[in-house]
Amino acid sequence: MLDSDRPEWQLPEGVSRGTWDYFGLKSIATDYDNYFQDHPLLKLDVQWVQERLQRNSAFGNLATNPNAPRPILADLGCGTARALTALAPTGAHLLAIDMSQNMLEEAAAKLKQFENPYHCLRMNLVHMEGLRDQSIDVAICLFSSFGMIKGGEYRQRALREIQRVLKPGGEFLLHVHNIWSSLRDPGGLRWLAASYFRAWYDRHWEWGDRIYVYRGLPKMFLHSFSIGRLKKDLQQAGLTVDEVRYLNIQSADYIRKNTATERLLAGGFFIAAKK
Repeated sequence: MLDSDRPEWQLPEGVSRGTWDYFGLKSIATDYDNYFQDHPLLKLDVQWVQERLQRNSAFGNLATNPNAPRPILADLGCGTARALTALAPTGAHLLAIDMSQNMLEEAAAKLKQFENPYHCLRMNLVHMEGLRDQSIDVAICLFSSFGMIKGGEYRQRALREIQRVLKPGGEFLLHVHNIWSSLRDPGGLRWLAASYFRAWYDRHWEWGDRIYVYRGLPKMFLHSFSIGRLKKDLQQAGLTVDEVRYLNIQSADYIRKNTATERLLAGGFFIAAKK
């Protein structure tokens, strides 16, 4: 049986049919950088992570003392390692983690050009037993990779795994889309209501789930979040929210006015949480 032909009941926990097909399609990985080269979020998120790392003591120690232990930076759902390559100048030991072997092959081709030690690991974020307890200084999960996990139970399990592998005082830096930003879209209120009521009768569906066509894949899955629910999930996993940045609807910059309405309708969030 081909890997792409797995029936639904044999898919890994937290992985939808559409996401599994996404992992297996080689062109998704080989065309990834070109496809998103002009997306403003992919510059903004790296800038934010760089700001956080500059304030992180493990990275600060290495910057002032080249003989200091290298901090370990893990990118969860790394894709082609576009973030890790931008962060390589920090000198960190880089961990590229993804479920797509195609993505990891692209990542490895990039990372081998740097002097940083690195490892590419094919791993489900719901099951990271291959990583030791308290082994990672900073974990990042960008470009809504966390929203690709299907099922609140599995997202919560992934957060517990992240909490487990972070060192004391370690940081988790996350990007997700905001469910309420749909109110800006034509038909957005109708979608919110339909998604909410479907969650009452479909045990495989949650409010905020979305199935859509993406680059030839008919059943791509993504979950959007409310900031309140996400904060609660992080706290239940043993992580303390340290910072929230609200993004504008284009995810090109932060919101201009820090009002309740602007925060409610933000395009998404950057969230920093500490162990």
